[in-house]
Amino acid sequence: MNGVYNIEVYLPNGYDWYLLNNKELIQGSSSTQNIVVGDAEYATFIKAGSIIPILNFEADRMSIAQAIDDNLRIEVYPDSSNTATGMLYLDDYNSHRYRDGEYSLVNYSWDGTKLSVTKAVENALYFKASNKIINEISIMNVPAYPETVLNKWLNATPYPAQGNVPVDYVYIPDTKELHLIGLAIPVEDGLVYNQAVELIEIVWPAQDCMQHTIV
Repeated sequence: MNGVYNIEVYLPNGYDWYLLNNKELIQGSSSTQNIVVGDAEYATFIKAGSIIPILNFEADRMSIAQAIDDNLRIEVYPDSSNTATGMLYLDDYNSHRYRDGEYSLVNYSWDGTKLSVTKAVENALYFKASNKIINEISIMNVPAYPETVLNKWLNATPYPAQGNVPVDYVYIPDTKELHLIGLAIPVEDGLVYNQAVELIEIVWPAQDCMQHTIV
């Protein structure tokens, strides 16, 4: 079949799923689905409503040990209500210092227009989390081109070039993916326990602002 295969997979009822290979949204899945994959692909699915941090490693990395301090990409997979949540945990990867609070734990949330982060543990502090940078964010099932996308990190602070600054992005209409690039958002810098901080906001054209829901 020229390296293309139709396979049958089981997906739990009552949830929506994204096929990782092409970001296709499978709504209201039945117990089985027929999925087309290529030779080098796996039928991997992500539950709608998830936010997943991914190591955005450099191309020349030969191992996780070499890439562990590289940047991060945040992938947002909205559910039918256009919301999503996720978590990121960081420590030094090779000691037990996390037992003494040397780690970072943050929660991400997406409300359909804004991506926010919240420090999840009051007394945890991992200094490298302020240097661990999110340099790319991908949001799935975005129905149309936005008017603009704003960087809202550290808004209303003296940091230069931050707060309501337009973000460079690429929108792919065929797959409804919005890729935000050229970012420099630290995982945890100046966050206060249990207080949400806005990172990114999508601004829709005025005439369309009430129409952008999951389809």
